[in-house]
Amino acid sequence: MHREIFHIGRFSLHSWGVMVALGFALGMWVAVRRAKKVGFPEKHIFDISIALIIAAIVGSRLWYVFTHIEEFSGNWLDVINPFQGGGFGISGMAMVGGVVATIITAVIFCLIRKINFFEIGDIIAPTFLLGMFVGRWGCFLNGCCFGRESNMPWAVVFPNNSPAGSVFPGVRIHPT
Repeated sequence: MHREIFHIGRFSLHSWGVMVALGFALGMWVAVRRAKKVGFPEKHIFDISIALIIAAIVGSRLWYVFTHIEEFSGNWLDVINPFQGGGFGISGMAMVGGVVATIITAVIFCLIRKINFFEIGDIIAPTFLLGMFVGRWGCFLNGCCFGRESNMPWAVVFPNNSPAGSVFPGVRIHPT
């Protein structure tokens, strides 16, 4: 769809990264507002949000690496190389790994800070979903996450140069 917003030299700003960053920021902002509303310390929300953002990125990358291990055999520096494909950014993330890592991180954070996991979960769970919703729009714009061939009114024909378009060239498919 619109994978690259702009390109200057080796630097490319990609829609997926922008939308994921917006999702993180929006989620954190709403979580702080929800915490204020119920009298929960904002500092805990800010601190756990930073921890969860880091966990989501690391967990997503690790899950991708472990499920696509053949891509990295013989070239392990690509796991952390921020200049893959001539641009800046790490390609290859898996949402499942991010979700698993954030849950584990949230439990550990709450144990260390002696915070009720369910109390903080009531505040951040809806904002986590909001952030994922915004991030998934980045997936749509990138054309990287897609469903099957579809005749539904919302089915989309992705450009041939997108991941979805390369698998289903010229075919209407269900976006996810």
